[in-house]
Amino acid sequence: MNISLLLCNLIAQSRLPMHTYSRIFLTVQKFICEIYNVSGTLDVDAARLQLFLNNYTVSDVNEEFNPKSLKNFDASNLPPCKTELFQQYLRANYIASIWNNANEKQPTIFTPENNGWTLEENQYHFH
Repeated sequence: MNISLLLCNLIAQSRLPMHTYSRIFLTVQKFICEIYNVSGTLDVDAARLQLFLNNYTVSDVNEEFNPKSLKNFDASNLPPCKTELFQQYLRANYIASIWNNANEKQPTIFTPENNGWTLEENQYHFH
């Protein structure tokens, strides 16, 4: 099965218990690693490190860090870290659960507070 179709199917499964998030999140990480063309890596933090090392390498391990050599490095080209990706995944799952069950009286069993948002002064904000 194509990984993008698999990811869409995983997100479409809206009423998942919390303990299944970790199993699905591994598939999400694999998908992100493939999008960023880091083959053989299943962890987004390892993919971030690999992409950084591909652009910034030192000739000697004892060489002092030189920020000038990072002038042309754009960190926005890196995938999100695992923590941020998980928050994005929680928010996407929450929104998908509402849309997938919009015809029901109670469209979601999830609460925003457990799915990537915090309630501050009667307004929801991203973590």
